[in-house]
Amino acid sequence: MRIIAFTIALIITLSLSAQSKQSVFAELGGQGMSFTFNYDTRISGNEDGSGIRIGGSYIKTAKLDFLRIPVGFNYLIGQDGKFLELGIGATFGNSEILDSGSNTVGTLCIGYRVQPTEGGLGYHVGLTPYFSFGDKGVFIPYFGGVSVAYCF
Repeated sequence: MRIIAFTIALIITLSLSAQSKQSVFAELGGQGMSFTFNYDTRISGNEDGSGIRIGGSYIKTAKLDFLRIPVGFNYLIGQDGKFLELGIGATFGNSEILDSGSNTVGTLCIGYRVQPTEGGLGYHVGLTPYFSFGDKGVFIPYFGGVSVAYCF
């Protein structure tokens, strides 16, 4: 039920921000913890300010059924397409993540984002610490990610 409520809220937010800066990107590591495809939009309607992201990846093999869904809020500080990105979010999964006894981990993001003001190719590189309050509790401060984006 929470997933349905979240999805409805996300759709409403995305439709309200249809005129803002948006991007789709492929990320290795980062808040998705693996290779993920993502969507990001500015809530503020500007190229900087607050925004949201959602993504996903799914890998199925004979021995592995691996699903990751990163969601998060971020804030961009900067101008002329070059930004400091600060973010917080969660990554949901269908199997235990990081052996913490939890299927959800919290994520942070401190990174550098290039997102051209006229649209086109951009990129992001950042530090993405993870934490979990599951049975064992986990904190990994030095995890990172890179992404390549198409901005529009």
